[in-house]
Amino acid sequence: MFPVLVVAAVAGVLIHGAVTEENPGSKPPRLDLPLPPITAPSLRPSLEKSPLTYQSDYWWQVAEIVRNKLVLIGPGNHPGIMIAPGVALTTARAADEVESEFVPAAGEGEALTVSGEATAASSPAYRLLGVDTERDVALFAVKQPQGVGNFNLQEFPGLRPGSYVVAVSLLPENQVEVVPGYVTRFTRRSGAHASKVEFALPFPESCEAAAIVDLDGELVGVAVKAADGYRILPADGIPALVDRLTHGAPCQAIEVSDLDEEARQLLGVREGVLVERVRADAFVPEPSIHEGDILVAWDGKPVPSAEEFARLYAEREPGELVRYRVIRDGRRVAGGTRIPDRNCRPVEPRLRFYPRLGLHAEWSGGGWLVVQVRRDSPAAQAGLAKGDRIIGVNGRRLRERDARAFERYENEPRKTAFLVRRGERVQVIVVEGIQ
Repeated sequence: MFPVLVVAAVAGVLIHGAVTEENPGSKPPRLDLPLPPITAPSLRPSLEKSPLTYQSDYWWQVAEIVRNKLVLIGPGNHPGIMIAPGVALTTARAADEVESEFVPAAGEGEALTVSGEATAASSPAYRLLGVDTERDVALFAVKQPQGVGNFNLQEFPGLRPGSYVVAVSLLPENQVEVVPGYVTRFTRRSGAHASKVEFALPFPESCEAAAIVDLDGELVGVAVKAADGYRILPADGIPALVDRLTHGAPCQAIEVSDLDEEARQLLGVREGVLVERVRADAFVPEPSIHEGDILVAWDGKPVPSAEEFARLYAEREPGELVRYRVIRDGRRVAGGTRIPDRNCRPVEPRLRFYPRLGLHAEWSGGGWLVVQVRRDSPAAQAGLAKGDRIIGVNGRRLRERDARAFERYENEPRKTAFLVRRGERVQVIVVEGIQ
């Protein structure tokens, strides 16, 4: 009776989810990383794959293999996953701490030094390489302690829905945390795109970042805790992320994918690529290209493939206005969009005119500098003058290029309190509502 129950339970897991197989893509780009490799001994022969032990002892056997590929980073001892020799991925929170903690001394440059004040046995020296705020991850160069190795990033030859995995992490006290689970959905991607994979992993609140590995201890993904849940980074997408953060490759705010001949026929198109993803926060006021559009021309040139679009996109400078043509809802639509900066942040025109307020302003020095005020306008009647710097609206400080604070006011007939810096003092100026 017991073997029948085991078979039924395993079968139930295996049929959970769906998998789409595509042709395997090209190999990830080779990483050119700063520190020499450290080879970790393999404990693979010690594993004993038994249905009677995988739920308890087996996971700890896997954790023993993974343990020497994890480190603690930053003053808060954040768990880091060694994804290459001398390079670790962790949460963006660690980057915030490190940036506020460490300011290089003159002449110190980017050299790594070993701190004489170790916070944990595995806590290495570290240097921030880059941060991806969308994925909530940070990349660090670390000086690995003796015996600490790294994962070998590779394809997913045996990964399927129902495949068992385990998330392994370190707690700030340097204790190992293990969370068993399984794959619920897996789609292998071709080309430069990462595979899509979803897991059933009940992460505890204490888990900040974890390496997700298969039964052989091979890395299949990295999980990082964010405000709205956990970000999952598939292993085959990590090399491109590392390459971008390490070498400063520009972020691409519009991502496209190729359409095969069958899809073209079903969609009734003969050319173009599918707009797969658009980062809305990279455009002001919002992107005019939509997810699901068929992009057929960019900057006056045809777009026959995703590779060609990436080349055309990289040729344009941040802030440039680029014309495009798309097929949307069966119709051809033409438009233009302004290229974001290298970190996918919107590039806004410096000088803006707000006609209902009656002022020209540009972002400068942590606020909107008033460049000109029209006579008899609401702004002039309230006392705003050239040279004032608006640093807050209705009690909220402006901490970024927040033009919409003014745009919202222009659409609402109500009083607005501007926090204004004039000379060496700050005052509140109330502008009457416009009827």
